[in-house]
Amino acid sequence: MSNLYDENDGIYEVLCGSSISPTIHESINLAERNRKRVSFKFNEVLVHVNADSIAELIYRDWNRAMSNFIPKEVGPYPTVTLSDKELASDARVDAENQARWAAQAAVWKDEADAKKQRVEAMLVGAADIELIDKRGWKLCIKNNQEPYGAAVVSYARRWAQLMQIELAEGKTLEDVFEETGDDADLEGITGFQHGAAVSILSHVWSHGEELSRLYNLEIHRDSPKGFAAAIVAAWYSILNKAKQFFAKFS
Repeated sequence: MSNLYDENDGIYEVLCGSSISPTIHESINLAERNRKRVSFKFNEVLVHVNADSIAELIYRDWNRAMSNFIPKEVGPYPTVTLSDKELASDARVDAENQARWAAQAAVWKDEADAKKQRVEAMLVGAADIELIDKRGWKLCIKNNQEPYGAAVVSYARRWAQLMQIELAEGKTLEDVFEETGDDADLEGITGFQHGAAVSILSHVWSHGEELSRLYNLEIHRDSPKGFAAAIVAAWYSILNKAKQFFAKFS
């Protein structure tokens, strides 16, 4: 399958999900067939190749551009050997990148730690999840001991408890399910894990049916009309995967 499509102003679009190395090789082959330069943009880096461009060197400089070692435009003929000056510059920028990433990671860790402390404080003395299917919940815990599944169960419990706290204060589920869903995420769950948690709660939690309805509405709300079919298809895919996940304890 081709990675390149729709040439606009001399620059090809790259198919979503493509990898850089096959795209480079394909563009070189295309340049040879068309007997002219081929240009494409991949992750904000503009790449130019000719039929006799060397794929490995294009890939090397694309990586350098991605790391901000050089401007975000490479090819068609990168130098074969980097000079001492270029190597020193790359090393300096790399050190700056590492320091910046470490600083950002520290900020994220501090934010995550503060969030964890805040949420755990909210849950001190909180009532456990209000169940309508105790057997199903126990089986869910038993059958999901591996890290991925256990994270879903832990998240689902915490989310339900946070929603119950808000409901006890007179708020509606519609008002609180999104914010509490974000607050409950201390594991860094994926979109699928979030959907799986909704599926679990829809079966075992006292407010699960309403949660499932609200979640379904949120998935579709404000969706551009032109993408409605794709969103519906994605939603049904999530539902099917969640059902498979839930089947482990049904």
